[in-house]
Amino acid sequence: MNVYLLFKPIILERNLFFSFFILVWNHVALAQTPFVCQGQYYLSLTRQGDNYSGLYEVKVNSQAGNVTLDTISSNIGMVLNAMGYRVTDQLIYGLDPLRGRLRKIGKEGQAIDLGIPFGLPLNALYYAGDIEPEGRYLIVVGIGAAGGNLVKIDLSDPNFSCTVLPLSDKNIRIVDMAFDPFTALLWAHDIATSSIVTIDAVTGVVNKNFPPQPQIDQLGALFFDVQGNLYGYGSFQTLTQDKFVRINKQTGEISLVGKGPESTGQDGCSCPYTIEIQKTAVPDTIFSCTTLDFHFDIYNGSGSVVRQAILQDTLPEGFLWQEVLYAPQNSRIEVSGRLLTISDIDMAPGKDSIIARAYASKGNKGRFENQASLSNLPPSVGRSVLSDNPLTEALSDKTPFWVLPLPGTFEEERISLCKGDSVRVGMDSFGAQFFWEDKTPSSRRWLVAPDSAMLTLITACDTMTFSWLVGDDALKIDVEPDTLDIFLGNDLNLSVAFFEAGSPVTFQWISTNNASPSCQDCLETSLIPLQDGYTYIYMYNGDGCIVIDSVYIRVKKDRRLVYPNIISTDSGTGNAEFTIQGVAKVRIEWLKIYDRWGNLVHECDAMSNAKVSWNGLIKQRNAEQGVYTWLALAEFPDGYQEIVSGALTIIR
Repeated sequence: MNVYLLFKPIILERNLFFSFFILVWNHVALAQTPFVCQGQYYLSLTRQGDNYSGLYEVKVNSQAGNVTLDTISSNIGMVLNAMGYRVTDQLIYGLDPLRGRLRKIGKEGQAIDLGIPFGLPLNALYYAGDIEPEGRYLIVVGIGAAGGNLVKIDLSDPNFSCTVLPLSDKNIRIVDMAFDPFTALLWAHDIATSSIVTIDAVTGVVNKNFPPQPQIDQLGALFFDVQGNLYGYGSFQTLTQDKFVRINKQTGEISLVGKGPESTGQDGCSCPYTIEIQKTAVPDTIFSCTTLDFHFDIYNGSGSVVRQAILQDTLPEGFLWQEVLYAPQNSRIEVSGRLLTISDIDMAPGKDSIIARAYASKGNKGRFENQASLSNLPPSVGRSVLSDNPLTEALSDKTPFWVLPLPGTFEEERISLCKGDSVRVGMDSFGAQFFWEDKTPSSRRWLVAPDSAMLTLITACDTMTFSWLVGDDALKIDVEPDTLDIFLGNDLNLSVAFFEAGSPVTFQWISTNNASPSCQDCLETSLIPLQDGYTYIYMYNGDGCIVIDSVYIRVKKDRRLVYPNIISTDSGTGNAEFTIQGVAKVRIEWLKIYDRWGNLVHECDAMSNAKVSWNGLIKQRNAEQGVYTWLALAEFPDGYQEIVSGALTIIR
C-alpha cells in the first residue's frame, strides 16, 4: 500500500505531517492479517548482500526426502531474525540482528518496524529467538559483548521493555532456539561445542549434557511441530546451509530429513501451539465380518490444559462401533451404532490416545474413509479440529480403509520346488482368525519341500479351509565311493550315477584337491589329486534346481625313493644302470656322480635327457671298480623338492 498518496495535495507543518503519517502507518500495522496456526514451519532467508529477508512456509516431504518452500514474500522490506510465532495475535515477531530493531509480520508478508525495544543491550548480535508459549515475551540471546544473557522483550508493553537474565554459561554461541510446546524448555544449537543445549527461560540455567554433533556447522533455524518433535534448518556434513534435520530430544543426535534451497542466513519459527488429532486404521484392510481398530492420537500443543473436549466419529454405512479399548481417564464413552462419542476429555500438554474397535458387516466390500472431530476446544486453537491421516502429506484429510470380500474356496494348491527349498504359504490375515492343522494361530508359515499344510480361516460369518502341497523335482545323484585313497601323482577316474524326472540336466565337477578335472561337464572325469580334499559333482535341471554329491580323496604322500647301491658294467651280471625311482611318482631333476677323490665323473638333468641315470661309463669307457658317491634332486608332483645322496659300488 502506498501511503504517500494520502499527503500529496495537502501542505502541513513538518511535525503535523509526521504525526499524521505515523497515525496512518500504525493503522496499516493494526490491519496486518493474522496467520492461521496449524503447526506450520516458517523460514526467514536473508541472502548474501541483501538488506531484506524473504519469508517462506516450509513443506517437508519425508517420503521424497526433500524440502520445498512456499513463498509468502520474497522481500518483506526489512531484515528479520530471532523470530517467533505469537499465539495471542497469530503474528510473527523478530529482530534485525545487527540493529536490534523489532519487527512484526502478518500473513500478507510485509514487515513493520516497531523500533528498538526499551532496555535492549545493543552491543550484541541477535540471531537466536523465539516467543514463549503464552505469547507475552520474545526471548532472544545475543552473540558478542553482551552475549551470555537471555533477554525477555515484553510484547504487551507499548515500549517493548526488556528484562535481562544472565545465563549460567556465558560461553555458549547460538543462532536460533525454539520453545518446546509441551515443556516450555528452550532448545538451541551451540556453535561453540557443536551440540544441542537446553535453557531454562525462568532461571537461565544451561544444560550442556548432549554429545557433540561434528556433522553440523550451524543450525540457523529451529522448529517444533505439534507432536513435540524438534527440527532444524542449516548445514549437515558440509558448510552449505540447505539441510532440514531432525533432532532427537533424548540423545541430542541430529539426522538428515531432506534438502532445501541454499541460504547464507536464515531463521525459523513454527506454530506448534495448537491441537492436532491423527487417525489411523489398524489394519487398514480387512475381510468382511471382521474388526479393525481406529487409533486416535491427540497432541495438545496449546501450552495449557484443555478440559471437557469432545471426540465424535461416525462410521460409513455397513460398519458398527463395538467397543472402546482405551480412552483418557474420567472421560465419558457413548457407543451407538455408527456413532462414537467420547466427552469430558481432559488433555494436559503432550500426547494422549484413544483406541476404538469397529465391525464390518457381511457383504461389505470396497474402499471407505471417514474423519473424526475434536470439539469444545479453546478459541485460541479454533474451537474444533478434524482428524488428519498421518500417512499422507496433506493436512486434515480423511483416513481410508478397505474391506475385501471373503476369498472363494480353492482346491489344493500344488507348488513345485527344488528339494530343501522353502516357500511361505498362507494369506494376509485381513482381520480374520487363522489356524493350521497343528492349531498354530497364524496366517502364514514356511514349508520346506517336500511338505504339505492345511489352513482354516474363521470369521464371524464363515469358516473356510485351504491346503498346499509342496513337492520337489526328485533329482538324485551319486558318486561312489564316499572316500578314496590314492598315492600322490596317480590318476583317479570318477563316474556318477543319477536320476532325473523332467527337464534335461547338466553337470559340473569341482575339485578342492588342487587338481583340475579332465572334463568338467561330463558324466565321467579324471584328475590327479595333489592334496586331501573333496571333489564335487553338481547336477542342474531346467527349473534351476541343483543336487550335489561328493567324494573325499586322501592323498598318500609317500616320498620314499628306490635305487640300487651296486651296478655292474658287465651287462650280463646284475644291475647295469643306476636309476632313482619313487614309491609314488617322482621326477629326478638332475644327477651327479663323484669318484673317491671327489671328481665329478658324470652329470645329467631332466631338461636334456629323457632318462636321468648312469650306465657306469666315463667318457665311453667302463668306470673302474670301486665306490662312487652320487647326489640328485628329486621333485614330487605337489612341487615338493628334496636333495638326496648315497654311495654306489661298481663291479665287473
